[in-house]
Amino acid sequence: MVSWDYTPGRCVAVVGRDTALLVDLALDDPLVAELVACFEGAPSLDQVAEVLLNEGLRRVAGFAAVSFGAGEARVLVRGGFSARADDGEPILGSGLWVDRTLAGAHAVTLATGSPSGPSLPVTGGVVLAGALTAHLDHEGTVGQIRVSVPAPTAPAEPPRGADDPAPDVSAVEPAAWEPGEQSPVAAVAEERPATLQSTPEPVVVPVAAAASVSAPVDAVGALIESFPWADAREPDADRPDFAPAAEEVHPDLDQESLEMTIDRSRLIEHLSSVGSAELVVAARCPAGHLSPAYADGCRVCHQPIPPQVPVEVPRPPLGVLRLSNGDVVTLDRGAILGRNPRLPAGYTGEQPNLVRLSDPGKDISGQHLEVRLDYWHVLVSDLGSTNGTQVILPGQPPIQLRAEDPLVIEPGTRVILAGVFEFTFEVTS
Repeated sequence: MVSWDYTPGRCVAVVGRDTALLVDLALDDPLVAELVACFEGAPSLDQVAEVLLNEGLRRVAGFAAVSFGAGEARVLVRGGFSARADDGEPILGSGLWVDRTLAGAHAVTLATGSPSGPSLPVTGGVVLAGALTAHLDHEGTVGQIRVSVPAPTAPAEPPRGADDPAPDVSAVEPAAWEPGEQSPVAAVAEERPATLQSTPEPVVVPVAAAASVSAPVDAVGALIESFPWADAREPDADRPDFAPAAEEVHPDLDQESLEMTIDRSRLIEHLSSVGSAELVVAARCPAGHLSPAYADGCRVCHQPIPPQVPVEVPRPPLGVLRLSNGDVVTLDRGAILGRNPRLPAGYTGEQPNLVRLSDPGKDISGQHLEVRLDYWHVLVSDLGSTNGTQVILPGQPPIQLRAEDPLVIEPGTRVILAGVFEFTFEVTS
């Protein structure tokens, strides 16, 4: 069961039973009414995203959403919003949006900025909020319950001698404890001298016996101190392990050689046998191609996608970059293009392909352009190049990229580096 509370603010929070959304919209925006209607049907997070993005990405500047399933929470974060699980690091919106699955989360907070104010309960509907927190009650979780037994009110017995053995708590069998009988824990407590009862020690009782021991624990006034639930999940034997490809080192080439010479064997550092480590929620078209679960048509063959239960799979290659020199880069991961590409300082995530471009005139910068994959989307970002980057979306005039400002591209987009080299983004089977 999920309970909710919120901090008042200017954004719209739509709260359902297991799913909630914090979005940058005005309360009288027609899209709010559509979202409220969506939440009446206990929607999945993909259904909420479909309503949000039905009119395009520019319609909604930012949002954060959370949905709880079996032992885990899934969050979507876009723009200046964040999500935080328990006391962990905040998940910030980047690129198109961030999609994360959080195992064993007890509480998830959605927020914009740093809201302050009272924390108020909300059971459902729509409120204006700056933050929204979900509290999950993990009922039936397998683990241990730590119980402290207070001292009974019976008169204290004389202290035991030094040679008298202490009562054996380990001999207590919780499963044999029947309702109506005296609690074994209380019986042990009654045998203890007053000097020992003054500082009761916790007794660990397996949760497997919780159904049979809950009534007697209440009867003796035991207190639940903590729930050390195990958050670790068993490894998935069907899921392959992925390791980032190591960058080759050529000690025989000095910096000037690297600047002026292209090593064709290193042009595309790509292992086609290694798939993506990022998981995405997908649906299949009649031809078997994978597409986003919320898509109406297949991204490859454009056939309608029939109704189905979405599946979580490793992200497939999102297409190819067809370079003007005849080479092809498969987008099973991101890419960095330039005369001497390398990983930027502080780079995190899956190691991208490093695509070295031959340009004796040095119009192309050493670190010129990054192609990043975000969920199902392909983004390009100029890395502060000297001569810039142009992007031509299908049927649109050229766009000059601003440094470090990512742009989502679609199939058929042409990207021109420094006016001397280009590639086309294509989606293939």
